[in-house]
Amino acid sequence: MIFPDSATAHNYNNQSYKIMGASAMLGGYTRLTYSLCVIMLETTQSINFFIPIMLSVLVSVTVGNAINRSLYQYALRAKQIPLLRNFAPKKTQNVTAFEVMTPKPITVEGIITVEYLMTVLKKPFSMYPVLNRAGNLVGMIPKNFIIVLLENHHFYDVSILDEH
Repeated sequence: MIFPDSATAHNYNNQSYKIMGASAMLGGYTRLTYSLCVIMLETTQSINFFIPIMLSVLVSVTVGNAINRSLYQYALRAKQIPLLRNFAPKKTQNVTAFEVMTPKPITVEGIITVEYLMTVLKKPFSMYPVLNRAGNLVGMIPKNFIIVLLENHHFYDVSILDEH
């Protein structure tokens, strides 16, 4: 009744309710918005359903967010994966990265000596930036990963490489 153009003929009216109901259910369950509308629009191959689908998805996502978390937030919590919040705590809202970083960070390069790794492991940090030969950041390596690599002897003798 609200969107008379969405059902061009009377027999399409039941189909529009089914599509809107499926969109609302998926939107409330997954909390997807625009991407779900596009997927459902491609499924129906009818541009006339776009506004009703979008309205039903937005209502279901809004109601779902007001009641509880999404399926994916529950899965992330169950796997204990840290999530960044949309806002910072009030105590740290005006803190810059410069204030909390070490002035001269300890870095690890792609090819280094075991002795250097042993000195790195004595430092009180849990992760270290990894640099390439040009000095550009290519990633981060956790301290426990370095320990596992050393324990399993995943290194090689550099003097052998120098001979070749």
